[in-house]
Amino acid sequence: MTLETISNPVTSARVSVRPPHDFGLYAKLGLSEHEGPLPFFWSKGLWSSLVETGDSLLPVQVTERMTRGGHYLQVSFYEDIDSRDLASAVDMISRAFCADIDLNRFYLETAIDERLCFFSSELRGLKPHLSLSPYEALIKAIIRQLVRAAFARESISLLVREFGRKRKLGQRVFYGFPTPAALAKAKKSDLLRCKVGFKWRLIRQISQDVACGDLDLDDLLRRPDEEDTHILEDYSGIGYWTSRIFLYDGLKRLNSYPIQDISLRRVVSELYFGGRTISWAEVDTFFEAWREWTGILVTYMFGYLWLKRLGRL
Repeated sequence: MTLETISNPVTSARVSVRPPHDFGLYAKLGLSEHEGPLPFFWSKGLWSSLVETGDSLLPVQVTERMTRGGHYLQVSFYEDIDSRDLASAVDMISRAFCADIDLNRFYLETAIDERLCFFSSELRGLKPHLSLSPYEALIKAIIRQLVRAAFARESISLLVREFGRKRKLGQRVFYGFPTPAALAKAKKSDLLRCKVGFKWRLIRQISQDVACGDLDLDDLLRRPDEEDTHILEDYSGIGYWTSRIFLYDGLKRLNSYPIQDISLRRVVSELYFGGRTISWAEVDTFFEAWREWTGILVTYMFGYLWLKRLGRL
């Protein structure tokens, strides 16, 4: 699906980005082949979604601009927005695109390893792309349990289409992630149509608790990792992997990514052990050497798998 920039935004803002940064890499890696909203659409150098700030639900498009003064993201709003909501939306987008990460340090330190240096150069400018809200991140993490990435993307898109907010602007439809209230009252049959399987019950329970205030995801931002994971793992169906994915994607704690991930073990095996079956202890040993860069390294390892799938290695 190819998107076109809508002209004449009501308001625009700039998000400073530390270079190097290749905004279009996710689309180039093939994620744009997926047609459904996640709830964003990403096509070439354009990202679009609905962004919720306060009581506002705004269609937003993001593009990258380069000037003599450096990189920045151009954030275009197509409805009136007050200064407080504007600042909140810009901060959300900056955090979601990890605009302040200094990749030069990562490249400098990984240059000593020819394998890491190789696919870092192939993916130069790739930064993590994270969810806009903690609630969105948690529901996505639950859906991603024990399924292939393509199947998870399909389920998320179906959930967004079925329960998410929508706004039409010209010929374009902008989507937002479902609210806790929307999923809290969802029928089992409607959730099952979104291919979430047995996880429908947990999705609805989490949504009900968030909607009524029994689970305050924003409060988790002020707690240490151990407390956060303890609170989440009290739910049947949430374990170590899901709670750590939430810390990574929902709370932007990049080095919390759970390295006990089958895809990561596959990459470590292919790069360092000739593709043989390796133990989790061997995976742990590898990541221990790069502890400061876990979140970035994970992004590049998945990028490596995307490149391989596309036949670019």
